[in-house]
Amino acid sequence: KTILDLGCGMGEFTFELIAYNPKKIIAVDISQNAIQKITQYIQKQKLNGKIKTQVSDIRDVDMLPESDIIVGLGFIDYLNKKELRHLFAMMGDKPYLFSYFEKKISLFNLLHKMYITIQQCPGAFKYSREEMRNIIPKSTKAVFIQKDGLQFITNMSFKSTF
Repeated sequence: KTILDLGCGMGEFTFELIAYNPKKIIAVDISQNAIQKITQYIQKQKLNGKIKTQVSDIRDVDMLPESDIIVGLGFIDYLNKKELRHLFAMMGDKPYLFSYFEKKISLFNLLHKMYITIQQCPGAFKYSREEMRNIIPKSTKAVFIQKDGLQFITNMSFKSTF
């Protein structure tokens, strides 16, 4: 299967996905610098046929790259409600897994806010579970999972594999 990794950064999670032996991984990020770094590592590790990179601002596209599964760690934290609705509309009923920082007072949220400020990232948005339920299309079966202080949202069962 082809995995679309949105907001891949420098590829830490992208390279972890290789263990699931996907047909291909498409790693997308808004940062040209991040994509240059991940591309260098891909070439060094001889993963050119396995991982394709793309500089893109998903907020400005009408169609996502073709994939079977969509993932994004911390990616949806950068999207406002309108952009999130657009993302889910583009995704349709494809399997997805996203992590995000839930709207609440926590050490993780404080550290995340510091990171966003230091890195001069675009706006960071926090959503409660209820807000996420109102953003995600009603036809999508969203499952919320909390693990190690992070919040995940998915429509996959735990039996799903890459």
